[in-house]
Amino acid sequence: FKANYRYRSVDVFGQVDFWERHNTAVSTATQNSFYKENNALVRLEQDNSFRSDWHAYGLNYTFGTNWQISDKHSVGFRLQYNDRLYDWNHADIQTDYYRNGKFEDHIDGIESEKTTIPYHWEGNSYYNGQLGKLNIDLNVDFYSNKKRANAKTDEYYQISDANHVNSEANTADHMVAEKLVLSYPVWKGKLSIGNEMTFVNRNASYYISGTAIPATDSKTKEQNIASFIDYGFSLGKLGEGSIGLRFEHVGFDYRDRLNAENNMKRYTNDLFPSISLSRAFGQVQAAMTYTQKTVRPTYWQLNSAVTYANAFTLQSGDPKLENQKNHDLSLNMRWKWLTFVSSWQRIEKHITQWSFLYNDAGVIMIKHVNLDKPLNRYTAYLNVAPTIGVWSPNLRTGFLSYDTELDLADPREASGSRTVTYKKPMIFVQFSNTFRLKHSWQFELGCDYQSRADWVSYHLRYTTWDMSATIQKCWLKNDALCLRITANNILQSGNEKVGIDCGYYYLTQWMRSNNHRLSISLRYTFNVARNKYKGSGAGQEAIQRMGN
Repeated sequence: FKANYRYRSVDVFGQVDFWERHNTAVSTATQNSFYKENNALVRLEQDNSFRSDWHAYGLNYTFGTNWQISDKHSVGFRLQYNDRLYDWNHADIQTDYYRNGKFEDHIDGIESEKTTIPYHWEGNSYYNGQLGKLNIDLNVDFYSNKKRANAKTDEYYQISDANHVNSEANTADHMVAEKLVLSYPVWKGKLSIGNEMTFVNRNASYYISGTAIPATDSKTKEQNIASFIDYGFSLGKLGEGSIGLRFEHVGFDYRDRLNAENNMKRYTNDLFPSISLSRAFGQVQAAMTYTQKTVRPTYWQLNSAVTYANAFTLQSGDPKLENQKNHDLSLNMRWKWLTFVSSWQRIEKHITQWSFLYNDAGVIMIKHVNLDKPLNRYTAYLNVAPTIGVWSPNLRTGFLSYDTELDLADPREASGSRTVTYKKPMIFVQFSNTFRLKHSWQFELGCDYQSRADWVSYHLRYTTWDMSATIQKCWLKNDALCLRITANNILQSGNEKVGIDCGYYYLTQWMRSNNHRLSISLRYTFNVARNKYKGSGAGQEAIQRMGN
C-alpha cells in the first residue's frame, strides 16, 4: 500500500509491504576425496540426499518527506523499517559414507533453524540544488541491522552413536555513508568532482555445542574514503566522450576476541580509471567503454568463524581474502531496434568458492579463495526489439565464456598435480512477447534457455528452460484499476547439475528448486503524483556485502 500527500511544495509519503516466501530445495550430491596415507591412495566417498523447506514472512514500512524549496533546491529524507515476523528452515539429510569403496556408515540428519531480526533500519537524506551553474548532489545514508540464527542438528548413525549439535550465530551491522557530487560546465563539457565515505562496524559471534568446533567472537571495522573526478565532453561531429578517475583508500581491521592469531589489519590505496567514446555513423550509434573496478568480499567471507553445516561439511571465511579487480572493455552498437553488445573482462584475484580436506575422516572445509591466475571473460549478444502492430517481441541471444586455467594438487597423479581448463561457452536465449490489445487487455509470454557451460571453476552440466506467462486487464480512466495474473517457471525446470573439481576433491551435485509460482495482484491508483524524491543513496555496495 502506497500513499502520498502533497501540500504546496511539500510531499509526505509512506508505504507498507507485506511479503511471504516459501521455498523447497532438493539435491543429491556425490563427493570424492583423495589423499595419501603411508604412500597408499585413500578414496573417501559420500553420497548425500538433501531436502530443505523454508518459510518466512514480514512487513516492510517506509516513511519519508520531500520539500521542493524552489525550482533549484530540494531536500528530503526516507526511513525504512523491515520487520521479519517469521523465518524457519527445516532440512532432512541422508548420507552414506564409504572408504576405498567399503561401506563405513549411514547418517540420518534432521536440521532446523529459526532466524530472528530484532531490528532492521535503513535511511537516506539528501540535498539537491543549483548555485549559479554549480550543481550539488549530497546524500547521507545509515544502516543498522541485528540478526540471530538458532540452529539444531540431530544426527542418527547406523553404526556410531547419535550426535546432537546446537549453534547460535549473531551479527550486528552498522553503517554510515556520505556521497557528494559537484558538477560545473567547463569548456565543451561538464566537470564532476566529489567524494564518498563509508564507515562500517560489524560484530559477529558463533557458539556451538556437540562438536569440537571452537566458538568465535569478532569485530570488523572498515573505512572507505574515496575521491573521484569525471569530465564529459562533446567533440561535435566526432562524437562524445568522458574520462574519469577514482581514488579509494580503504582501512580494514578484523579482531577475533577469542583468538588473536586471526587478527588482521590492512590498508589499501587504489586508482580506478574509466574512459568512454561514442559516435554516430549514419543511423548506427556506437560506443566503446573501458572501466576498472573492484569486487570486495562480503563481510561473512572475511570472518574466520568455522560454522557447522553437517557431519562432513564445515564452512569458514578468511580475513586475508583480497579484493577482486576487473578490467572491462565493451563495445555497444545500435541501429533502430537492433542492439549488439560485446565485452571483454580481465579478472585478477577472482573470488570463488573452494573445498579443502579438513581431516582424514572425509570432512570438507568450504572457503572462498582468490584464484592465483588471472582469467578472461567474453560476452556478446544481439538484442532484437521491434514493434509490429499490437505485438512487441524482444529477443536476446548470445554467449558468455570464461577462459580459466587452474593448477590442481591431485595425489592420483604421478607428478602430484594436474592442469585443468574451463572454456566451454554458455549459449543463452531470452525471448519475451507482449501483446497490447483493445480495451486495456495485455498478454505476455516469455521463455529462457541456457546451455551447458563452464562457469569460472564450475562445470554446469544441465541445460535449463524456463517459461512465464501474464494476463493483465485494466479498467477506469488512465487504467486506474488493474488485475494482473502471472505464472512463473511453468515448465518447473529449475534444475541444476554442477561439477566442482579441486584436484584432491570432486563434487557432483544435482539441485532442484521449487520456483513454480502463481501471483495475482489487484492495483487501484487513486491519483497519479510524480515522485519528486531525488535521493540517490550512498554506501549501497557496503550494505550488499553485509548479507549472510
